[in-house]
Amino acid sequence: MSQEEFEEIKLTKSASEIRASHAIIRKTTYLESIIHLIKGNVGAGLFAMGKAIQHAGLFFGFVSALVIGSICTYNNHVLVNCANHIQMISKSEFLPNFPETVELCFRIGPEKLRRLHVYAGMMTKSFIIVTQLGFCSIYLVFVAETTLSILKRYVDNIPQDTRIYICIVAVPMIATALISTLKFLTPVSFISDALIFTGILLCVYACSMSGFPHYTERALIQSPEMWPVFIATTVFSFEGIALVIPIHNEMINTELFGKPYGVLNIGMLIVVLGTASMGLIGYWRFGDDIKGSITLNFDHEVVGQILQLCVGIGILLTYAIQFHVAVDVTWWDVVKIANINKNVLLWELAYRLGLALMTVLAAATIPFLHIFVTIVGSIFSTTLALFLPAMCDVCIRTAPADIRLKSSNKFIQVFRFFMDFITLVLASIALVTGSIISFYELYKAFKEQ
Repeated sequence: MSQEEFEEIKLTKSASEIRASHAIIRKTTYLESIIHLIKGNVGAGLFAMGKAIQHAGLFFGFVSALVIGSICTYNNHVLVNCANHIQMISKSEFLPNFPETVELCFRIGPEKLRRLHVYAGMMTKSFIIVTQLGFCSIYLVFVAETTLSILKRYVDNIPQDTRIYICIVAVPMIATALISTLKFLTPVSFISDALIFTGILLCVYACSMSGFPHYTERALIQSPEMWPVFIATTVFSFEGIALVIPIHNEMINTELFGKPYGVLNIGMLIVVLGTASMGLIGYWRFGDDIKGSITLNFDHEVVGQILQLCVGIGILLTYAIQFHVAVDVTWWDVVKIANINKNVLLWELAYRLGLALMTVLAAATIPFLHIFVTIVGSIFSTTLALFLPAMCDVCIRTAPADIRLKSSNKFIQVFRFFMDFITLVLASIALVTGSIISFYELYKAFKEQ
């Protein structure tokens, strides 16, 4: 495919382009963008890292978590670089979103992949929608169960039906979901980040007060057959790639996003260090007694109650940023298809309300929702975070010579292909093992019922 042939391809208008034709976007600053990036990558999975490191060992798990986090950060850069390259060779004014980037990378890649470009784009969009709305639904359940757990300690004879509390906590969560720009979501993300990191500090304080055993009392490295569980859980904890391009597109100065001290590196440095450290502290302190969430290890302590409250409210406020991603990749397609030219904001609010109510319905009616979301995360999140960025990079580096992405020297080119290979291997392990574990948990849950 030549440069001229590629320019004849009609790009589907990106969210940014269509939005710009209807309203002025409130752009985010460098600091606001970091706040959103941290919020998009830090959630309930952070407090499950102790259980993950139990399957890898104290030393090996901590180091491996840093390595996996670095690979996920690298793939975030790869995705943005692919989007920038597609924008350049298509001479588009706007950066393509995640699904458009995947579709157009496949469109110029190896001959056998080109015929799949439309399906690749549709798959990416579907995976983002299901993953993000699945996260939102499980957040509803998590906050509802946390609310019930706290109330039971202080109130007698309260209703035990979790669905009641799902409907109650849905009100503030849906209210935050109606905020349509990242600029106005900044206070929500900031408060959520502050509460989550307060929870981390409380965990560290509580563990320090009770004392750490000597590190030799913990397995420094576990047997290899236990590693796949660790890999699947850790990859799932770093899944925030769907938010990368929306944050990039809504920045005042997009050049500050990918620089060495840019939004992506600084934000992910905080996320990776925080996540790996929580896993290290949790397993070091509790060993094989570590629970699925470290917050449960403090269940009967005052610190544990404060911790549950901080994390519960922090996750409640996480709903909005995950929900924003699902809207970002779908709403402006709706605008184009339905030819909405008037009262766009009102229609968007109605659309957001409808999607939010769907997450409430899923949370209240689907049995074993957390296991279904884990299955979705194992398959969809791994594909989005690892598999697709690596495949996009391979495609644009093997494209026809006049539109190929070229590295400055042969060593860097070989290194890029090597990293793509490592990423695809890691993705395969996480996808296969994560799916097997999740389906087995689902089987056990239905069997016990």
